[in-house]
Amino acid sequence: MTTAATALVILCLIGVAAASGCLPYNCKVTCPGAFDIGQNNAGCKICLCKAVCPPIVCPAHCPLGTEIGSDKDGCTICKCKVCPPPQCPKHCPLGNEFGKDINGCKTCKCKACPPTKCPKHCPLGKEFTEDQHGCITCKCKVCQHPTCPKHCQYGNMFTQDKHGCISCSCKECPDIKCPKHCPYGKKYVEDKNWCVLCRCSECPPTTCLQVCPYGKDFFIDKNGCFICRCKECPPTDCPRYCRRGTEIIKDKNGCKKCICKQCPLVKCPHNCKYGRQFVTVNGCKVCKCKPSRCSVPKCPKYCKYGKVWTTVNKCRVCKCKPSRCPSAKCPKYCKNGKVWTIVNRCTLCKCKTSRCTVSTCPKYCKHGKIWTRVNGCSVCKCKSQTKPRTCSAWMCKMYCRNRWRKNKWRLSSWRGCTSCHCSFHKGK
Repeated sequence: MTTAATALVILCLIGVAAASGCLPYNCKVTCPGAFDIGQNNAGCKICLCKAVCPPIVCPAHCPLGTEIGSDKDGCTICKCKVCPPPQCPKHCPLGNEFGKDINGCKTCKCKACPPTKCPKHCPLGKEFTEDQHGCITCKCKVCQHPTCPKHCQYGNMFTQDKHGCISCSCKECPDIKCPKHCPYGKKYVEDKNWCVLCRCSECPPTTCLQVCPYGKDFFIDKNGCFICRCKECPPTDCPRYCRRGTEIIKDKNGCKKCICKQCPLVKCPHNCKYGRQFVTVNGCKVCKCKPSRCSVPKCPKYCKYGKVWTTVNKCRVCKCKPSRCPSAKCPKYCKNGKVWTIVNRCTLCKCKTSRCTVSTCPKYCKHGKIWTRVNGCSVCKCKSQTKPRTCSAWMCKMYCRNRWRKNKWRLSSWRGCTSCHCSFHKGK
């Protein structure tokens, strides 16, 4: 384009700008980067420098991630995503509650039903129901209003159970009503349905005012009434423990009496060639003649614990031992006390010959043995070495023709000190 044409364009632009009220803009400004055409507050075009944008760098820690946007200068930037506003459900019977998710953003949700809690003590048990919000509730059962049956022959009756609840049921028996005038009093009887009825007594009351030595007894007269009379004799009761049994006798009043059998008087025969002997028959002593002075003793064939010879009425008798060992019985009085010993594998108790027991020495004593007196009795025990033994040098200063030599073995020591012996060769 020629210079004339360019000038013409400029003049035209100035004329247009003058006509619109805006000055012509000239982009001959110094900008670090490029420039751009913008508008001022009056709406006129102006020349603006474009902003120099920094390099795009995203933050290191963004829980929700990052997003690309632009700042006020129009530069592209990378920034962290922000939490969206919480949205609450529309229908929540118990209301809303706010919380936070794993990214720390605020959340909104319906309130949940609280945990169901039951009372501790419910005698009639517990029952679970659903409330208006659909939550489960727990409460104690209450007593129901009693309902009575319609047709009851003897009417209704109300009873209370152990929990205090009242129930209604039919009466099984009619109410007890007694007659007004009863000469011999009243009595209560049961009918076929086990119901108690009140009737007049047909018999006078039974009274026992007299004193009876053997007690009283009741009889039924011809009218079916009870009569009280004295017993003629006491009941015949026998003793529980009778060694020789019981027998029935009559007392001075002629009443039967049960007593224990007694032993008869012991009477011995007069003419007994081999003497007399006493034996026990049914727990009573009996005296009779001996068949001979002493019969030939015979031992049983088999005895589990062996046989023993004893003397009975000055005659030798062989019999079986009741057990392997005799019963261990201690003497009643022992001056020096009692002691238990084992004889032929049997435990026997006998008196001590002296107040002291036989003392036995230990098998091995490191420092030797010693006898001491304890409570007046000799006791053997091991020595206790209180002070270390000192060995003198003279123990090896002996006269030997070919000098002397120390013993090497511990068993050759004398009272714990090194001993010496004469050497057969010269030299020490």
